[in-house]
Amino acid sequence: MKRSDEKKIGDFLFDTLSESKSQAEDKRVIDAFVHTLANKRLLDHADSILDDLTRKIEEAKGVLRAEVIVSESVSHAAQSMIREALKKRYGAQDVVLTEKIDKSVIGGVKIKIKDEIFDATIKNRLVTLAKKLKV
Repeated sequence: MKRSDEKKIGDFLFDTLSESKSQAEDKRVIDAFVHTLANKRLLDHADSILDDLTRKIEEAKGVLRAEVIVSESVSHAAQSMIREALKKRYGAQDVVLTEKIDKSVIGGVKIKIKDEIFDATIKNRLVTLAKKLKV
């Protein structure tokens, strides 16, 4: 199964659950979904499909996910500042930060959101400066 097919299934499941009128109906839809995956021997794709479904649900609720890559753990105050800046920039209701410690980051921060990368690391600043000086 292609990744694009998994995404389509996640989208279909989201649309179906969005039209649901009750928790009992949600349960029936999810049970049917799992049963279908099992019958078609596609359970090994369930994690990817559910990840897509989770992203769609969060998107509908205005939740933005961001990965913060730093050399050492970020303080709560810094996390709050990043969260607020991202809420404002993307118009999100909430921002979920996932911190990744990368010792190759000398200083600063790199933030990944979907397919975007904001690189405010010292290394990136030095590379940018070096390019400007060579011009």
